[in-house]
Amino acid sequence: MRDISKYVDSYVEYIKEFEFYQVKYRRKMILEWIKNYKPQKILEIGCGMEPLFRWVKDRFYDCRAWH
Repeated sequence: MRDISKYVDSYVEYIKEFEFYQVKYRRKMILEWIKNYKPQKILEIGCGMEPLFRWVKDRFYDCRAWH
């Protein structure tokens, strides 16, 4: 019989590691897209752990426009 507690603990650790790499990859891809297409406005919708605007405003936009 499978130990469900052990399984859950292993799964939770896997998800934490996986999500760490996913966040980095998504950020990299989105920043490349912004750099290439230079959109006038960006609307970020989501429940991510780290907002993207912190990375975008310093690289591509005038920080004074952010309130």
